[in-house]
Amino acid sequence: MAAKLSSVWQSRVWIVTPLPVLTMPHSVAFARPSEPVAQLRARFGLPHDLFLFLVLFDLNSYVGRKNPAAAVEAFRRSGLAGQGAALVLKVHNAAANAADLAALIESVQTLPGTVVITETLARTDVYALEAACDSFVSLHRSEGFGLAVAECMYLGKPVISTDWSATAEYVDATNGCPVRCQPIVLDQHHGPYAKGSTWADPDIDDAATWMRRLFEDRTLAARLGAAARHSIEQRFAPAVIGARYRSRLEAIACF
Repeated sequence: MAAKLSSVWQSRVWIVTPLPVLTMPHSVAFARPSEPVAQLRARFGLPHDLFLFLVLFDLNSYVGRKNPAAAVEAFRRSGLAGQGAALVLKVHNAAANAADLAALIESVQTLPGTVVITETLARTDVYALEAACDSFVSLHRSEGFGLAVAECMYLGKPVISTDWSATAEYVDATNGCPVRCQPIVLDQHHGPYAKGSTWADPDIDDAATWMRRLFEDRTLAARLGAAARHSIEQRFAPAVIGARYRSRLEAIACF
């Protein structure tokens, strides 16, 4: 997926290959959970009466890139903690990243109502958790596709997402909450993300503003959620993506 550059950086172009680069995304379609939200929340031990912001990520995907600390800080700055809203943090591969998990848990100690889920869930349970929450937050610094973002949109949830990398190709102000960001150069290695590479630094205050807007204006949240669902159904339906792959394979076969 092509990275989205700010106007300051658009003059800097890196030519990696003279060959065309084709976007071949995931298809997104699954059976939406049919249980009432109250029942879904009870299944995961979630507060039944709060507006819930879900943050879902895999610690093996590098905490520096997934950037959950930014989502926690945005929620803190929103002023919604203890005022009718809470965070739900779903963490995968927690046991293999004990220090990162401990730091995350410590960061939410003063945020009442926060729920941290570390057990491995089946895919259907992931969908149920996504459906149980009111909004999804991904203040990532880069993404390959952003499957959880697309899944939550498919479920009709308003998504707060860094306006950068692959998610910027399908999340915009008409169907979600794109968060302003600035490109930054890595000053250290993060796994395969090498020192000197560029990724995004999301604007935490902008994310906090989106959180407050969704919480205070449920009509806006519902409208963006409906638009999100429509966008994913139209752009990433299996038939649509399958046709793209078929066209490309046919083109290759004709070489």
